[in-house]
Amino acid sequence: MKEITEQTEKFRADAEIWLQSEVMIQRDDILDQIGKEGGVAASPPPPEPESEPESPDPVNVPAFRAAGELMKGEQFGEALTAFTDLAKSSTGKVRDQSYWNALLCGLITGNEEAVASASAPLLRSTPTSACYSMAAKAIQRNEWGDAQVWVTQASRSGDATESHTFQMAMESLGWADAGSRLIAPPNPEKTGG
Repeated sequence: MKEITEQTEKFRADAEIWLQSEVMIQRDDILDQIGKEGGVAASPPPPEPESEPESPDPVNVPAFRAAGELMKGEQFGEALTAFTDLAKSSTGKVRDQSYWNALLCGLITGNEEAVASASAPLLRSTPTSACYSMAAKAIQRNEWGDAQVWVTQASRSGDATESHTFQMAMESLGWADAGSRLIAPPNPEKTGG
C-alpha cells in the first residue's frame, strides 16, 4: 500500500511539472505570436518577483478604484485608458490587476491593440496572471470552454487570492458565476456588445 501511495505522489508531482511546462510553452507561443502580429514585441522575462517592491492591494489605490467605477458605470473606453495608464506606472498586484481590467475593457470595446498590449505583461508576470491572459486570448477567439480550462488552471497552480481578484472582475461583468467559478459568454446588454 505504501508503494502505491508513493507512486501516486510521484505521478502527481510529475503531472504538475508537466502541466507547468505546458503553460510556459503555450505562454511563449502566444508571446511569439503577439510579436509576429505587430503587437507588443516579445521580450525577456522580468526579474524574479522577489526583486520587486511589495505592491499595495489594488483596492487601496485611489486611481484603481476610480478606474473601477468607470468600468462599473460601463464607460469601458475611459476605463481602458485609466487602467492602462495606471498599469504603466505601477508594479506588482496593482500593475497586473490594472492590465487585466484594461484587457477586459479592450475585449468589450473590440480594441485588439489594447488586448495585445495588456496581455503581454500578464503573460510574463505570475502563473495566475499568465493563465488569465491565456483565458482572455481564448475569449477573444470566442472559445469559452478553453477559457474555462485556463481559469481552472489558474486556481490550481497560482495564488488563490490573486486568482480570486482576477475572477471578481469577470463576475462584475457577468462573465462568471461567483458560486461555481464557471465563466460564460457575456450578456450583450451588460457589455454593450
